[in-house]
Amino acid sequence: MLCERKRTIVWDGEKKMKKLALAALFSMVIATPVSAASYTVSKDDTLFKLSQRFGVSIDELKKANKLTSDVIKMGQVLNIPSTTLASRSGSGTQASTTSGYVAANPSNRSTTVLSANQAKKNVTPAPPKKEQPTKSTTVATNQVSTAKSSREGTRDFDERQMNAVINNLLGVPYKWGGTTLEGFDCSGFTSYVFNELGVTLPRTSLEQFDAGQSVSDEELKPGDLLFFDSEKKGTITHVGVYIGDNQMAHAATKNVRIDNLDWYYKNYQYYGAKRIF
Repeated sequence: MLCERKRTIVWDGEKKMKKLALAALFSMVIATPVSAASYTVSKDDTLFKLSQRFGVSIDELKKANKLTSDVIKMGQVLNIPSTTLASRSGSGTQASTTSGYVAANPSNRSTTVLSANQAKKNVTPAPPKKEQPTKSTTVATNQVSTAKSSREGTRDFDERQMNAVINNLLGVPYKWGGTTLEGFDCSGFTSYVFNELGVTLPRTSLEQFDAGQSVSDEELKPGDLLFFDSEKKGTITHVGVYIGDNQMAHAATKNVRIDNLDWYYKNYQYYGAKRIF
């Protein structure tokens, strides 16, 4: 009897220990936070697309990945905030809105302030007018000259590679909404060039204006994006790539070409430059 009683006491003790262990394990599982999911950026991804896909805001994505701009590169691994994923179940919308743009004001250029509604007009850039540059305009037919200025402190930028890409695109016809070698519009051209350099840009010129860091005229370097209102609509309607020597490569009225910037500064509202690299 005494032996059986001891067995009963030991058995009860073991059951209690198992219950306590299971309870402790369960509480640890509940308390352990879910680690952030990771995502590898593919060819056509932008922060805007990812924010809609995962139900997070662009600001949350930038904060989670310590991004200083809206530019992401193909092959880049991003952290997707876990708390947001759990609470929104993948059905989010973009939180940020366009607050308006101020046109740059170098020397004799006027300043224009755009409202949010005006800024949103440029969903897809329309074909520019048939007007052609008449002063200080040169078109490169053989190659893009290698600019003399350096880009110390910038990341993953190969100026020679950029020049080679642009050389191969000179003469490609203008096509509204075009993004391929069959034809480019202005932002389709810049998107293609930067994609060849390993960077995915937003699709439209207005969205590209939100990418990168602002650059003054005195600090312009090859690879910077330049923004104009070539249609005189009071909003950004044109973008090109600065290649040095006061010249811009862009998809103009008829085709991809290189023009002197003086004519554009004189005839169109200039909104400034952005540095992606």
